[in-house]
Amino acid sequence: MTSTYNITAYCSSVRQTLLETIFLLFLFILPLVVCPLWGQTGQKRKLSAENYNKWGRLLFERVSPDELWVSYKMLYDSSSDSLFVRGIENSKIYSFAGVKKSAFTAGGFVCLMGGNLHLVNLAQDKSEIMHSVKQFEHLKSLDYLLVLKSEGEKKQTLIIRTLEGRIIDSITNVISFSVSPDENKLIYTGASSDKMVLMLMDLKKNCKKKTVYESVSSFTNLTWSKNSKAFVFNSRPKGELKCSLHYCLSDLIKLYTIASDSLHFGKEAFITDQQLRNLSIADDGSRVFFNYKYVDHENTPSSLDAEIWNGNDKRVYLEKKVHGDFKTSAKAAVWNPFSNKVFTLTTSELPKLFLSTDQKHALLYNPEAYEPQWEIDSPIDLFLIDTHSGEKKKLLRNSLPIWGQRWFRLQENMSPISKARTGGSIILRQIHIPILLRI
Repeated sequence: MTSTYNITAYCSSVRQTLLETIFLLFLFILPLVVCPLWGQTGQKRKLSAENYNKWGRLLFERVSPDELWVSYKMLYDSSSDSLFVRGIENSKIYSFAGVKKSAFTAGGFVCLMGGNLHLVNLAQDKSEIMHSVKQFEHLKSLDYLLVLKSEGEKKQTLIIRTLEGRIIDSITNVISFSVSPDENKLIYTGASSDKMVLMLMDLKKNCKKKTVYESVSSFTNLTWSKNSKAFVFNSRPKGELKCSLHYCLSDLIKLYTIASDSLHFGKEAFITDQQLRNLSIADDGSRVFFNYKYVDHENTPSSLDAEIWNGNDKRVYLEKKVHGDFKTSAKAAVWNPFSNKVFTLTTSELPKLFLSTDQKHALLYNPEAYEPQWEIDSPIDLFLIDTHSGEKKKLLRNSLPIWGQRWFRLQENMSPISKARTGGSIILRQIHIPILLRI
């Protein structure tokens, strides 16, 4: 009995000693280790709403051709954005505020800010500033810079140069310019005595120039085809609303023209150049999509006039103010310059349009077809039109729109077309219509 008692007492004593040791460790030793760390860190400041505007959003832009430099932006809500160019190996940083456009060249960086074009030679750490710059483009294939510079008295000069400063060509009295997608050709408009002139330049053939068109009218909306084989533009007499539309083959310098008087859409329709995304050429180069309007004889009230709320309107006044009036807004049409066939795509009855990827077909609809009604999404009638022949067919009647979470199931082949309803969503099979153009 005595031996058993001694062993039990010994185990109890050891357990007590361990508990006391652990208690002392947490009570005295650990605070001595942690306290120096607490003393080395400052007190955190309280974050207030006044500090929110100091935050920014980091946005990556691009990497230089030699992969030695990278550009990124810091976007701020309350101040101008900042653009940074940083070396990957040497960590050198260049910063610019309020940049409108930027590009890497072979060994350099160019950006336009506040009318000043900053040219930085990253390899040699040298910089240059060109003042009064309206526009610039960088040609990757030739490593040329195209700079449209104001010279005062409403005159502008187009300068073609390298980053190092070597002048390739300089053209005075230039108004606007546009580079082909393959960067081989350049079209520009200029003033010559009492006329306007449109010129075509071959950048791969010593900047050889050809005259495309001369007129007293101004030229707008210079637009190239995707394959760089053709371009289109508008011409409009000074003080007029009606335009003409021109299509030119860049290799043959063959010009096709259609005037507003040739539309025959009724109600004094005319070609307009005063809309965004005004001109577009089909990928096969056979059709031109353009905007047209009707002469407004009703003198639609402006925003300064009294508000008019009609009880039978499709939309209330504020919605019409935001979305516009389909009767007076610009509409889309298509023109085949080779056959001179032209017809409307969108109308006041079907004012909205989606083009297919090959631009051979378009979907038309009217978001106000069944307004006013109580649903969030108003039903629509959906039509398919052939942009070659103008043939139009109704696909869906009184169906829910499929924007947002409702969607088209899109496939490559345009025909045949079948439709089905599953779970309240409309599925159009064998149609491939990503949103490339919406008017």
